[in-house]
Amino acid sequence: LYRQLQSQPNLAESLGSKTFIFVNPGFNVEEWIILSKISDLTKSSSIIIINGNLDRLRKGYYPSFFYPGLAAVTKSFYLQFEQTFFLSPIAVNGDRLGAWLCRSSLAAPCYGTL
Repeated sequence: LYRQLQSQPNLAESLGSKTFIFVNPGFNVEEWIILSKISDLTKSSSIIIINGNLDRLRKGYYPSFFYPGLAAVTKSFYLQFEQTFFLSPIAVNGDRLGAWLCRSSLAAPCYGTL
């Protein structure tokens, strides 16, 4: 998508895309950087990230010394995101899926035990 948007700057507008959904970016650190560049190319569109581990970016999981490009886009781009739902497994007595840490800014209740 990034290469297509680079070669055709008006692609998002011509497709009528108002929202882009990205699932599980971050397997490769470069994906986070490219995602921020996609946002720069599609200023009028919204971005939804599902299973994105934004907490890792915001809390310094990736050291800026080793990942200077990622640190730069985290400060300029990812700190502006509004996280609406967070779900993470918690180990209880050695059971990895013993409970869930759940935070929600939505009106719906958030239950976290199995």
